[in-house]
Amino acid sequence: MKPHFKLILTAFVFCAFSSLAHAQRSKSNEQTSKIGILQQTYSGTKNHSFAEGSPAYGVEISTDRGNNYLRYFLKGRISYSTGLQNFLNLGTAFSSAYQFTTFAPELGISIYPVSRRERGLNLYLWGVGVLSYNYLEINTLPTGSNIPPKDQGYGYGYGGGLGFEIMLSGARVKSKSMIYGEVGFRDERAQLVKETAFEVGGITFSLGYGF
Repeated sequence: MKPHFKLILTAFVFCAFSSLAHAQRSKSNEQTSKIGILQQTYSGTKNHSFAEGSPAYGVEISTDRGNNYLRYFLKGRISYSTGLQNFLNLGTAFSSAYQFTTFAPELGISIYPVSRRERGLNLYLWGVGVLSYNYLEINTLPTGSNIPPKDQGYGYGYGGGLGFEIMLSGARVKSKSMIYGEVGFRDERAQLVKETAFEVGGITFSLGYGF
């Protein structure tokens, strides 16, 4: 794990535990569900990631429960990417079109620095641990390649970022309906193309509806 990621993760955990004292004063424990669309722009090491390929697009569904300062959530993401990418075969780079599909369950927490409100704008920090199933098809392989044209592997990682909620409650009617958005970075690795830690992470954006 890179040093700056360790620092970010340590700071996030510290904030989470600091929020527990404030959380005890909150009475809200209602469950919220969210569904949204997402885009992921891949990043990573050349020839060892999809950084040269195309962004992935998909959907996410999550459910969370907690109080006005600290909430726990379970999320599922599925995304698809197709493009042109360089891969390594026995140490030699080759280029091929590909199709890549990911299903990723996540478990995480959201921290609200200011008490979550039923109306107006809410801002929060979030962090997740990720497990994923990854399926990759490579269209063209060099002669004598040891890479299968269809490959699959499990992955793991972590991530964090910022989010917002615009609550849609009226002046007289309370409602859990909302518009939400998130931006963040996920550091994920998977067993693909004969590599134990092929990089499948990057910057993610999501926008959706909650109820």
